[in-house]
Amino acid sequence: MADTARGLVSMTPVVTVAADADSEAVDVIHHDIKSTLGGKLEYAKADAGDKWFYTTSKDVTGTSADLISGDFTETGTIATTDHVKYLFIKNSGTTDGSTATTAKVYVCFDAGDAASVGDVVEIGANEAINLKFKDGLDVADIHAATSTGTVRCIIASIIDDL
Repeated sequence: MADTARGLVSMTPVVTVAADADSEAVDVIHHDIKSTLGGKLEYAKADAGDKWFYTTSKDVTGTSADLISGDFTETGTIATTDHVKYLFIKNSGTTDGSTATTAKVYVCFDAGDAASVGDVVEIGANEAINLKFKDGLDVADIHAATSTGTVRCIIASIIDDL
């Protein structure tokens, strides 16, 4: 059986019903949607060229830069032309693993300046995302920056070592 990245995604569409003379404001599931939404996300390694990259200590700053760099968790060095097939990112909500921050992490997928462009993914403190790419994105195309200061991120990825 091949190595596989398996994730679950879910969301609850919440609206706030305003307080009135007889009750406090209350959060409820949106009446048109009527339920939480969710599903799975999986990527199975295609071949031996697909390798894991994992770090619990990626420091993202206010200056846009490549999100992924360094060595594979298994063996070898990541090249900027390697293809990211699966990507998990978590904003730890800290600057260094222990000091709290509410800063957001912005991620851009077209080698743009994640600090200044508007077409980015926003990951708030203690939030995470799972993504799977059809053909893979070049490592050099995935840039990250913060709304302010430094944010420690957790990253798990499967990358095609070309």
